[in-house]
Amino acid sequence: GGGIGAVEHHSESPETLFSHVAGLKVVSPSNASDAYWMMQQAIQSDDPVIFFEPKRRYWDRAEVERESIPGPLH
Repeated sequence: GGGIGAVEHHSESPETLFSHVAGLKVVSPSNASDAYWMMQQAIQSDDPVIFFEPKRRYWDRAEVERESIPGPLH
């Protein structure tokens, strides 16, 4: 479970499966700022987006730079 109390999900990694679906965008943030911006872009996207939430990110705390908007999701 990666030390987060998710023993039953320790070997699941479906990101690759979904990334091979044509027309589907798959995102998985690595930090709090990525999570904020990826969620904003996923909501605004005209295409379907799967937003994976790594449980370890739930405890991340960080300031998000809101002035520097990243490019669109690919």
